[in-house]
Amino acid sequence: MKKTELELGKPFFTTYHFQGLSGAVSPHTSSVKNWYINQSVHLNCNKAFLYGFSSPHLSILKSSWTEYPYFDKYIYPMRFLNNDVHHLICELIDNGYYVNFDGVDDYYLEGKTWYKVRHFCHDGLIFGYDKSDKTYNVFAYDSNFQYSKFKIRQASFNRGKKQMMSVGVYGNLAGVKPSDKAVEIEPKIIYGNLKEYLDSTFDKYPVSADNEVNGIIVHKYLEMYLDRLYEGIIEYDKMDWRIFRVLCDHKNFMHERIKGVEQKLKFDTSLSEEYKKAVDNCNTMHVLYSSHHKKRRDSVLPIVKKLLSETNDTEHKVLTELIKRMEAAM
Repeated sequence: MKKTELELGKPFFTTYHFQGLSGAVSPHTSSVKNWYINQSVHLNCNKAFLYGFSSPHLSILKSSWTEYPYFDKYIYPMRFLNNDVHHLICELIDNGYYVNFDGVDDYYLEGKTWYKVRHFCHDGLIFGYDKSDKTYNVFAYDSNFQYSKFKIRQASFNRGKKQMMSVGVYGNLAGVKPSDKAVEIEPKIIYGNLKEYLDSTFDKYPVSADNEVNGIIVHKYLEMYLDRLYEGIIEYDKMDWRIFRVLCDHKNFMHERIKGVEQKLKFDTSLSEEYKKAVDNCNTMHVLYSSHHKKRRDSVLPIVKKLLSETNDTEHKVLTELIKRMEAAM
């Protein structure tokens, strides 16, 4: 009986499955990471939380695996595969393709986020299979909301797929692996994206306008979100617990970006060292905010807001100086 398991790389972003795949399927190339260093600069949110909704929908633009233009990929609608799903998954993995799935009910997938808790249409990454115990190796959020590796039974996968089909939701399988395309860190691309990121103010994204918000001003909208949580305008049990995980992802990767530019343009490391304060602040915010989510402590919200303001100031200062140095060097 055969089993195969592909090696996993480290995700660049870890808040959502659609972000984690790119790093996971790229353990042997820096090209994929370099592309995201060049492109995944902007924070994004919407303003719905100001008008009755409970989340700012914080995200990082160009962080999805679907954005990377050089993946070798094949996409198959499961609606038309009938009983060939298992054979296709094994065939793809045998040929070095990781298998992203969507449209499968978490309720039936052992170890997954909502297993036996509630019906939830979800996705994940299959990176191996074992014919002897009839399981798949999956990389996804587990029942502890941690991105991890675990096994699910093939029969459970089929049951979750059929459950979603019974309510008219038809998922897909996508075989994905990096192509041989070489991508380098490109200071000129980063420079343009950083300039645009900092060109983000309330004049450009006023509270009164009906549009999404991009760039560094997103920090100020998150401060408003914290105010509304603290004041009880947004109910505690509806708080979006993911936002500071997104922010940690953004700051960690911005730190990687600054270090990449310093190395590429032969700068000293003073700016990446100074930016470490923003990274550390975000980690602290994430811990405090998560503890508040687990056990209500409204008193931590003003502390988180203060750290967020400090992070904004540090980032603005470091990136402004980085842009000046890049202008002089390019």
